[in-house]
Amino acid sequence: MHRRPLTGKPLFPGLGKAYTLGGFSVPSEWRDYGSRETLRLEASDTWQEFMRLYRTFVKEVCAPLCGAERLVFQCPPTMRIALPGCPATIQAHCDSEYPAHWHGEVNFWLPVTPVFGTNSLWLESEPEKGDFHPAELGFGEVLCFNGFQCRHYTCKNETDSTRVSFDWRAIPEDILRLVLACESTFPFHSGTAPLPR
Repeated sequence: MHRRPLTGKPLFPGLGKAYTLGGFSVPSEWRDYGSRETLRLEASDTWQEFMRLYRTFVKEVCAPLCGAERLVFQCPPTMRIALPGCPATIQAHCDSEYPAHWHGEVNFWLPVTPVFGTNSLWLESEPEKGDFHPAELGFGEVLCFNGFQCRHYTCKNETDSTRVSFDWRAIPEDILRLVLACESTFPFHSGTAPLPR
C-alpha cells in the first residue's frame, strides 16, 4: 500500500492521516478530517456496501461467537491504518478505563492484511497477567478477546508491512440488559446498533 503512488484525494479521510503518520508528504486537502469528509464517505456507494457487509458479518459470524442471537455492537467499526514507521495507534489500556463500555463486551479485531510483530495488536492472555504477545493473523481471520479486562495496545510499526484493520465491540443484548438493570441510566450512545431480527 505504502509503495503505491498517491493519486487523488482518498475517500476514507483517515488514509491521509495514515500517510502523514508514516512520514509521507500529502497534499494539504488530504489533511482535512472534518465532518464534511465523513459525510462524503458515508454518502458513497462504497461505504454503504461496506456497512451492509459489516452488519452481515456481525450477524453471521460475531453473534454465534458470542453465543447470542442479538448483539448490540459498535457501528461503524474503527478503521486503523499503520504504515511502516507509523507510531502506535493505541496505548496500553483496558476498555473498562473508558465510559460507555460494559462488563460482558467482546472485542473484535479484523486485520485485512497479514499482521505480526510490531505491525500487530499486542494483548495479554488474562487480566493483569502481563504476558503481552502480538496477535499473528492472516487474511480471513478475526480475533475476539476480552478487551474490557485485558490490556492491549499497538507498537510503532517497525516492519516493512502496512497494517489495515477494523475493530469494534459487541455485547449480547440480554447481557447488556442485565448490566443496565444495575444502573440508573441507559447509557447508549449513537455509535451502537442492535442487530436486526
